[in-house]
Amino acid sequence: MLKCFRTKLIIPIMAFGILTPSMTSCDEDGNIDWDALIEFLMSMLGWDYTNENVDNQETADEYDEDTDGPLSESVDLSRYFPPIGDQGQYGTCVAWATGYAMKTSLNAKQNNWSSSQLASASNQTSPIDLWHLIDRNSKNSGCNGSNFEPAMDAIKKNGVASMSSVPFTGKSMKCDNVTGTGNSSNKLGEYKVIAYNSEMGGGKAYGMTVSNFKYWLNQGYPVLIGAELGENFMKWNSSSVITSDTKGYQGQHAYHALVVVGYSDSKQAFRIRNSWDTSWGDDGSIWVGYSHFINQFCFGGWVACNPSQSLASPEKLESSLRSSYQADLAAHIVADYENADGTRTLEYNILNEGTSTLPASKKWSVVYMLYKQKRINEHYVLMHDYYGTEVANGKIAQNEEGVAAFKSASTITNVTLAPGSSVAEALGGSVLKFNYKLPNDADGNPLNGKYYMVLMVNSFGDYKDTDLDNNYSFVSAGEEPLTIVDGKIVNMPSKLTDVRTLVSEKNWNTYTGVALNSMLIKHNNSGKLKKLIQPESGLRSTKVAKSVK
Repeated sequence: MLKCFRTKLIIPIMAFGILTPSMTSCDEDGNIDWDALIEFLMSMLGWDYTNENVDNQETADEYDEDTDGPLSESVDLSRYFPPIGDQGQYGTCVAWATGYAMKTSLNAKQNNWSSSQLASASNQTSPIDLWHLIDRNSKNSGCNGSNFEPAMDAIKKNGVASMSSVPFTGKSMKCDNVTGTGNSSNKLGEYKVIAYNSEMGGGKAYGMTVSNFKYWLNQGYPVLIGAELGENFMKWNSSSVITSDTKGYQGQHAYHALVVVGYSDSKQAFRIRNSWDTSWGDDGSIWVGYSHFINQFCFGGWVACNPSQSLASPEKLESSLRSSYQADLAAHIVADYENADGTRTLEYNILNEGTSTLPASKKWSVVYMLYKQKRINEHYVLMHDYYGTEVANGKIAQNEEGVAAFKSASTITNVTLAPGSSVAEALGGSVLKFNYKLPNDADGNPLNGKYYMVLMVNSFGDYKDTDLDNNYSFVSAGEEPLTIVDGKIVNMPSKLTDVRTLVSEKNWNTYTGVALNSMLIKHNNSGKLKKLIQPESGLRSTKVAKSVK
């Protein structure tokens, strides 16, 4: 049996501070009492997975091996991280992983910080301040654990102070009844859950594949994970790959928050960063084998980005879509109603609210999309109206090359838009009409569930717009999503207004227009949208569903 006071053998104790005399974790012969030590370490972890309600969190779009392209053989994002931290004897791992590690790394990548800048406490996000900012109803008392959603909500709402402002002095902190400081310049943008296992998902897993985790790392995003630890992990002190673990010890299982910072196909493993100081593992990190990671170790994964960025694209999408050209297209929804034959009609218009004419030679698109609440991967293009020179100015025709759910829902239009004019006006009317039907789900069944609709101008980023805020008009039942029962919308409002965003205090992390826009661009470029086109069922009497009245 290994001895307690050899330097390498007191690593777990070092990671959590000095134990009291009653918790020396040694037996009478001076050997490490691993059961007692592991039981102590478990009490200091702090990911409360039982309250991590993934059904109520927005998912990211899942990686598709057929359309999303090949992945590199290795990724290492560790250069964007501050020095390995030490959470001490507190169950605050969620704050350390989310704030100190991930948020600092997002800032470092955005600002191109050097290692010396990352070593500065003024550039490090304080996990102590984040812990105090998390809603008290979403964390246990006495620094005894929390979960990812309220931690990221706290960063989105308040921002987090730096480690220099709210330090971990002497590895000591107050847990309860402390008001967080916050920092409005250090907020988080959107965050999404990319994967969860069947235990987290109530019997149904999502995104739990090696390639899905690798995809997000390839995009430059570190991945927060909640993991279940065993004896091997607790004792690890090696640069080799951990490929299995045991649960033979007595007591509760250990649930812990960590960050995936890379992977290596040659090692067949993910590189994972901990907050137990550098004396544990391989200088504070560990290699976890792909199979063990997916099948036992990881329970769920989350990604996030800074404000004005989109998770569907690592670059600032708003900057890439904006232009100094002074034409400004705006989406306007008038009505959406059901017809006697079960089809539906959208009444809408597109206006040029800018100061320059948009010539007919410009190519751009309008999309009417349906997507499931909190499940961006479950979406359908109800209408794709492409504006191009394939038809004469002022004309509408069917577009066989569109990406709508049904081929007949893709049209092609060509107009010149003067400042203050609309597409309907250019076509000789006051409003545009589009007849459509709701598609079936991926299994061929009528849709059921909670959905939103959005009318989106310049949906594939072909034209550079001056103002993105009016490019999106959402359809919802007030602040609630639309309810679809057996393929029919049962709560569509009788009168619609232009809702430019669904983001509110109630829908804090819902999908923005920019996020939906960037997802469509990505799927269009990969060819994924065309694979979603469904067979027609004969409900249409005409080839062209778009008209003017």
